[in-house]
Parts: sequence; C-alpha cells; structure tokens
Amino acid sequence: MSQRLAALVPLLRTLGNLLSGTEAQAAEVLEVPGIVDKLVELATNHQNRTIVRESCWCLSNITAGNPLQVQMVMKNHDQIKSLMQLHERTEPEVINK
Repeated sequence: MSQRLAALVPLLRTLGNLLSGTEAQAAEVLEVPGIVDKLVELATNHQNRTIVRESCWCLSNITAGNPLQVQMVMKNHDQIKSLMQLHERTEPEVINK
C-alpha cells in the first residue's frame, strides 16, 4: 500500500467522524472548497474498496445533516447518478460493511 493510500484511509475516517458529530463540526468540514465533489469522486472512481466505503460513509453522514448539508450532496444530478450507479456495480461488502 502506498504512503498516500495509507494516509487517505485514516483521513477519511476522521472526516467521517467529524461529519457524524455536531452540526457545527460538520459545517466546518463542509466549508472546505470542493470537499463534497472530492468525496463523490473517491466513492465512485477509486479502486480501493476501503476508500470507496469510507467516502460513502462520509457522504452518508452529510446527507443525515441539516437541509443545507443535504443539498450540498444533492445539488449535482450527475453526482447522484454516479452514486446510484455505484450501488449497481459495487460488490455488496463495500455497501453493507
């Protein structure tokens, strides 16, 4: 495993924890420019199943937030389509773990 990949897993886990925290904590993470786009990109395009799973967990935590936070994920129809296609092409363990 490359150093970059080894660092990405704990980074995504930390982001997921912050996004599942208070509304203020999630808002701080979501102020990072392009964060939602990057999470969708990782969830839909990365080859590593752990990266895909952790990215999906982050996105799930965002969509469990307030309406503004949900809108940040739902605003782009292409992103939603990509996420829906992920369900169709991904091994169940990535989605169900």
